[in-house]
Amino acid sequence: NNGFKAKPNFVLGTGGTLAYEYNSPILTKTQAYDPPSLNTATQQSTTFWWSNVKAGDALSVAFDKPLQSTRMWADVATDNNVTIYHRNDTGQTIDLPSGTITVKYI
Repeated sequence: NNGFKAKPNFVLGTGGTLAYEYNSPILTKTQAYDPPSLNTATQQSTTFWWSNVKAGDALSVAFDKPLQSTRMWADVATDNNVTIYHRNDTGQTIDLPSGTITVKYI
């Protein structure tokens, strides 16, 4: 167990049967982020530490400002290190404003 797996909560169901429910929150990490200006056909990355994530874990990324047709995604290449990638294939230089990035463990 890497600390992220949902753990069941066992409860007494109807008719005296044992039932279970999953009440695990979606684990997220948020931080302020000011993406650098990206020329067309380029990408940049930034890495941050997040305890208990393991290489290969699935993550989703959201940025609270419009991405202007660029893409962001996250990867866990080594334990406890999340890398966020930002790619621009729009045909023009893009400079996103500062905002908040949210990474969710899925």
